[in-house]
Amino acid sequence: RVESKLRVFAFRIAFSTQQADELRTNLTTINDATKEVKESLKLRQIMQTILTLGNALNQGTARGSAVGFRLDSLLKLSDTRARNNKMTLMHYLCKVCTRHKVLCYAHWFAC
Repeated sequence: RVESKLRVFAFRIAFSTQQADELRTNLTTINDATKEVKESLKLRQIMQTILTLGNALNQGTARGSAVGFRLDSLLKLSDTRARNNKMTLMHYLCKVCTRHKVLCYAHWFAC
């Protein structure tokens, strides 16, 4: 028991108040960002649109009725091209989202 108390005391000495304040600030920033992501209606709408597009493209296959996707799949949006090779899925997604007022470039997502 005494040994563990001494370890805690030594840790407190080594871990300065400044480091604790910096850590607290960083954790607050991370918590705030996480809250923004979780509560963002526009992000939710964009993700739903991406899922719908993916299910439409994969219709008739085992992947055509997905209920979710991995975040690394988002990297494929700019790699997947139309038949004419002029438009990517990312371009199409931006068109769809702009048309349905999910995205508004004039106010930088503030519509």
